[in-house]
Amino acid sequence: MKNIILATIILFFASISMADNGKNAKILLDAKNQIYIDAHEVTVGDYLVYLNQMLKVNKTFYNSALPDEMVCDEIYGTKDIFSSDKYLDMPIIGLTLQQIKAYCLWRTDYNDSKRSKKTTINYMYQLPTLAQMQMAYEQSDKTRGGDFGTVNTSAKKITGIADNVKEVTEDGYIVVGASPYTLRTIPYRETTEVGFRCVIVPIQQ
Repeated sequence: MKNIILATIILFFASISMADNGKNAKILLDAKNQIYIDAHEVTVGDYLVYLNQMLKVNKTFYNSALPDEMVCDEIYGTKDIFSSDKYLDMPIIGLTLQQIKAYCLWRTDYNDSKRSKKTTINYMYQLPTLAQMQMAYEQSDKTRGGDFGTVNTSAKKITGIADNVKEVTEDGYIVVGASPYTLRTIPYRETTEVGFRCVIVPIQQ
């Protein structure tokens, strides 16, 4: 059933108005391959824009995209992280891997809809690999913040890796911290107690 919902969401992408809140700067990660990465984790505010779009499509799609209330309550002290502005700049948590990937697909469609007609390159949003996260960490602003605290949504550098939420990667790892030079990871097991950010990768034509 969930796979059917995900496929149907993709079909609706062409017919609904897409927008994100534009607060997550895209930082060049790999100049050779023209890969970018989000400056910070996807926030509650970012995800709320997506939820609002899903609600316009269908209440079932909206319900399927909602985060796990119990995880939100455990980490943030509330089951409804969308109820107050104070949570908007915190990393979104409580999502399954399937929900995260559905969000990435939505951002990909939004990017394509905004692409200039003069530009021939399409980009895809997806989870970073562990190697890309390591590269990002090496380039990041390593000024530490508080665990599970708000993120600096105006950051123009890569921030938050290894010192905020645990971040999930495309290839089956969760970043849980770092030594001075290397990320610490654990294997991914089905959990919603993680956050994420996206890499922006050119699609071969």
